[in-house]
Amino acid sequence: MKFQPREISASSAPSGAWGGRAYIEWTATDGNKFTAASIKKFAASHQFTHVSDLAVSAADLSGWTTSSGDWIFPLGYDGLDAKVRDDEVWAHFPRRITQDSVVMKFDTNWSIAIGGFEKPAYAYALLSGDQQKLSLYHLWGE
Repeated sequence: MKFQPREISASSAPSGAWGGRAYIEWTATDGNKFTAASIKKFAASHQFTHVSDLAVSAADLSGWTTSSGDWIFPLGYDGLDAKVRDDEVWAHFPRRITQDSVVMKFDTNWSIAIGGFEKPAYAYALLSGDQQKLSLYHLWGE
């Protein structure tokens, strides 16, 4: 399952028997642009269900940092939440997009288990407003 493989500019996807995480960043080349429609179409073709979109301003993104000031995507075991600081998990989800953007949330049919309870492990795509950068973030397992 590779979306625009020639335009991947960074990635990390460690996993093991009990779970894992994935981060992939794309940078458009040769005048290309990423569109929400093409992202959603690709996700649907791999049985990911689009759940929602969230517009995020550059000002909001400027607050998505670790306590040391690193730019991150605030994905933790409870999903996307910039209010609950979790530098240990957040450090695995770098963010290079700083402009107004949209976050697309997808149900992957995978799960995350916390304290003996399972819940959906959503994937999140962050698309820059100029459609030149795209990042995917996913955390799953126990």
